[in-house]
Amino acid sequence: MVHVAIRVLAINTVVWRRALAVWQQCGVADPLVLASSNPILLGYDWLHRFRLANLRALQQWLPWDLSAA
Repeated sequence: MVHVAIRVLAINTVVWRRALAVWQQCGVADPLVLASSNPILLGYDWLHRFRLANLRALQQWLPWDLSAA
């Protein structure tokens, strides 16, 4: 856990604030819970063009109403 904490402290605050904003816009109910459970995701550039293309593809192909089935 110490290694993860050191990595999170090394991330620029602009980067992780942007990640939280992108997650919120994508419909994540509580981005802070996601960040605390998997803080490595905060280091990704979610506005990079390749990552945005992947997000668009997921939004296109995933059903809007997710079910347990």
